[in-house]
Amino acid sequence: MKVYTIPFCPYCFRVKLLTSEKKIPSSQIQYDEIDLKNAPEELKIINPNLTVPTMVLEKNKGFPESLIIMEYIDKLNLSEEKLFGNNDKEIAQNKVLIEHISQEVTSLLLSCLFAKGSEMKLRQALEKLPQAFEKMDILLEQAQGSYFGGTKLNAVDMSFAPFLCYYLVAQEIYPRLKLPQESSKTGIYFKNIKENKYVQEVILNKKGFKDHIQTMISEPEYITTIKKSSRILVEDIEKEVKILNDKISSKIQNKNPIFWKINKNEKGPFIETTVTFKNYDEALKSVNKICDLQETSDHHSNFILDNLSQIKVEVCTHQPKWGVTAMDFAFAEALSLHVLS
Repeated sequence: MKVYTIPFCPYCFRVKLLTSEKKIPSSQIQYDEIDLKNAPEELKIINPNLTVPTMVLEKNKGFPESLIIMEYIDKLNLSEEKLFGNNDKEIAQNKVLIEHISQEVTSLLLSCLFAKGSEMKLRQALEKLPQAFEKMDILLEQAQGSYFGGTKLNAVDMSFAPFLCYYLVAQEIYPRLKLPQESSKTGIYFKNIKENKYVQEVILNKKGFKDHIQTMISEPEYITTIKKSSRILVEDIEKEVKILNDKISSKIQNKNPIFWKINKNEKGPFIETTVTFKNYDEALKSVNKICDLQETSDHHSNFILDNLSQIKVEVCTHQPKWGVTAMDFAFAEALSLHVLS
């Protein structure tokens, strides 16, 4: 038998943890790490959706989905240890627990990781984390040992462990992510999972894993560009506006590009744009996006919403002297190409 996988996939890690815990040799189940962009024909036949892991039972026959593969392997007579449970009741209870943890805990951990530079999304996710840890404390009352499986990982632990590893490594890189109290049930459980020898071998010690997490949680390049741009006033604003609009025109095709122009008030020059909306919902979403960009990039604009039908955005620098900087142009470019496009 063979299982198609890709590097650093948490769902593939689930299956690998199970075969490691059950000590199933590669002569019985082998892993074939592939590039989904050049997927094998066999995978296309078995699983046209091209998801991994996908198990191959025999030529061109098999099935996808990590939990289904795990349960199938668990029921084979390759090991006496049954990690989903030793009877129908235990199996059902563990499946419910897997789903409960996925919905109540894993989803919140992932929402922190996939904020991808969105300050508003990250803040909302962080606010909910204590609730997730409290729910995990309650669920862990069912555990009779270091893990839900007692002294060894079971299917519940293996289903959660890869996502926890993602979060723990991300937290090392980005300490703003919260951890449970070390002395709490959840804190102790997280530590036990992290120190488990199979979790170490299969996930945490895998070459390139930390770099993969670093890339995954990094903010978008346009946010970094704004933060690193100069605050020195631009001398030829008209020239820079033309360069900006040419870039927008070249990158946005078959759409209504958002162009910028120069304006001036009694304090000095600024650049502005006006965006028209089809409906109220579109207008409100755009306002949220602008606010999020401001919070995330730590750079601000002045915007005026007109009857929820259009918004005028004005960008300039007030301190130490009024004018337009490279940072303002980077902010305007991000709005046109990434936020409101």
